[in-house]
Amino acid sequence: MSREIPLIEEKIKKIDEQIAALTELISRYAGKLNCLSSEKSFISKPIDNIQSPNNRALLLKEYFHGREDVYAKLWINNRTAKRGYEIKEECNGAG
Repeated sequence: MSREIPLIEEKIKKIDEQIAALTELISRYAGKLNCLSSEKSFISKPIDNIQSPNNRALLLKEYFHGREDVYAKLWINNRTAKRGYEIKEECNGAG
């Protein structure tokens, strides 16, 4: 029995080290994980090019109602002169 105590204490020490390492990883990536999970939660209906621009605008407005961390950003293709908007999300936790 007395021989087993040092082995058990060594195992406990290794487990404590693993817990500390995992706790550090959790704190480092918690903000990124929150951003990723919120990205998936806001799209529930498809947006396609067949819908009129007004319908698409209303749909996007419905998606992001009350959200201050999401906004539209204008993009322009310099080669084709096409323009459009992409959805951007500010994610302060994604350092």
